[in-house]
Amino acid sequence: GKWGFADKDMNVVIPCAYDAVSPFDNGLAIVCSEGRFGYIDQFGTILYPIEYELASPFHKAHAFVVKDGLLGLLNIAGDVTFDYEIMKRFTLPVEWADAPSRFIGDKSGDFQLWVDKNKKYPGAARKMGICGVVEVEFTVGLDGKVTDVKALTSANPNLDKEAVRVVSSSPAWEPAKMGDLPFMTRFSIMVSFSFPSRR
Repeated sequence: GKWGFADKDMNVVIPCAYDAVSPFDNGLAIVCSEGRFGYIDQFGTILYPIEYELASPFHKAHAFVVKDGLLGLLNIAGDVTFDYEIMKRFTLPVEWADAPSRFIGDKSGDFQLWVDKNKKYPGAARKMGICGVVEVEFTVGLDGKVTDVKALTSANPNLDKEAVRVVSSSPAWEPAKMGDLPFMTRFSIMVSFSFPSRR
């Protein structure tokens, strides 16, 4: 079958002409035809040709693409650069890395375990009996340091602050790599605050 887009009343607005499509993000959708990827706008106009072996969503006006087997960076003007010095400033999709980022901050190698062990239940929230889960997003940089830490969901201001603090205090990671070149990647983790169950 082929894929296209319909409006909320199920009227076809972009014909079913593609082998696969992604949801729209910032006004663009990734489409696939005969194993190649490109981008269309909300009117179905092909803005960036369907010629890439892989294509990522646009982020900060750029998208990673693979063309002729080479990793490149597409900008909104439609230009592709293969210059690593430019590409390394942007976060590579996690699933694209030849070697993914790896937490090496303790013997377990398990970041979730490290976070659970090092978080501190905020006193004010504990006294009020407040529990919750905070989703935290962060970047592992080229040097393996954790940066740009943000709470994506809010459980309580005190819990949010502690979740961001503990993730920000992460020891070193091994950065993601494409070939021998390091790239930034972005992750999210759930930080849970709860009281032990009583029997």
